Order: sequence, then structure tokens, then C-alpha cells
Amino acid sequence: MSGTTRNPRPSERGGCQILDGYPRARWPQAEAAYRWAKARGVPFDLALFFEIGTDELQARLAGRAREEDRSDDTEETVLHRLEVFQRQTYPLLDYYRRRGILVRIDAVGPVAAITERILAALHWHKANALAAGADRPEWAFGTAER
Repeated sequence: MSGTTRNPRPSERGGCQILDGYPRARWPQAEAAYRWAKARGVPFDLALFFEIGTDELQARLAGRAREEDRSDDTEETVLHRLEVFQRQTYPLLDYYRRRGILVRIDAVGPVAAITERILAALHWHKANALAAGADRPEWAFGTAER
């Protein structure tokens, strides 16, 4: 896999691209990202949503603030980010669910366990797409959420 937030292109070896955190809000932005990718032959197959409770997230960000000496991870700032996320980004989950590409990942636990959950979801998606005969996995799914 390769990760990027700009100008994703299909890998020469058939890999994938990751758009991290985009779009963050509004259906028109999400639809524009989908149309942009489709026009360039880049499948927009999955939207991973990392589920984590507020308390756990606040604890992680407080730890990051201490370890990396980050002044932008104050409790007040974190709470504001969560409010903005709830208001602007959370509604996109329904958009991706209706497209049949939303995959929820339990993001609580050790990094290795979360990584295994992500890889399992990706392998599940690929296996089901191939079993359905799709050369582009997004075509293999209806509106069912995994």
C-alpha cells in the first residue's frame, strides 16, 4: 500500500492508495472526491471508520501531548475537535454506508491488534470482491455494510 493525501494514482503493482482524512465534511466534498477518483481510474472502494470512545481518545491525545510536547492537544482543544467531528464529519458515515463501502474498525487496544483488524477487513473485502467476479471491488457490493 502507499499512502497519500494528494494525487493518488493506481500502483504499477496493483496496490492501493489511502486518502487519510479526506473528505472531512459535507456530502458534496465526498461526492467530488469519488468523481475525481473515478475519472482517473482510481477505485474508491472502502471508507474505514476507526471507532473509539471519547475517554480513550482523550487519554491517547493527552499521552501524545506529553510525549511529543504538543501544545495543540489540550483537553479543551481535543473536546472542540470532537465536537466539530460530531457535527461535520460523523454524518459522512451514512453517505459511505449507503454506498456500501463503510467498514468499521474497533480502534481500541494495542496497535498490533488494531492493525490485525484493519488487515482482516481489507482481506475480507478483497476476497468478497474477487468471489463476486469484480475487477473493481466497489462494483461487487450493494448497499450492505460490513
